[in-house]
Amino acid sequence: MSKRPELTRLGAYSPFKVYTKNDIAEVVEYAMVRGVRVLPEFDAPAHVGEGWEDTGLTVCFKASPWRHYCVEPPCGQLNPTREELYEYLEDIYSEMA
Repeated sequence: MSKRPELTRLGAYSPFKVYTKNDIAEVVEYAMVRGVRVLPEFDAPAHVGEGWEDTGLTVCFKASPWRHYCVEPPCGQLNPTREELYEYLEDIYSEMA
């Protein structure tokens, strides 16, 4: 993500385990030539936490005991009451488009 590189830096398992914009374009093109449509997805508002922890835009991040806050650990949900969240999402989705 060129507009929000901290999400990739903090949220990836390692610097080598991320899809670049070019990687995704290649997968979409490869599939399209073969009659398959690939729809890249950004999983929100649930299943967030890692990568978002320094933004101040999550609630219940790594909450404990986790069974009270989420289906499986680590917990984390985007906080829809934070206006800045929508700027982040706009940046992410516009870059994906």
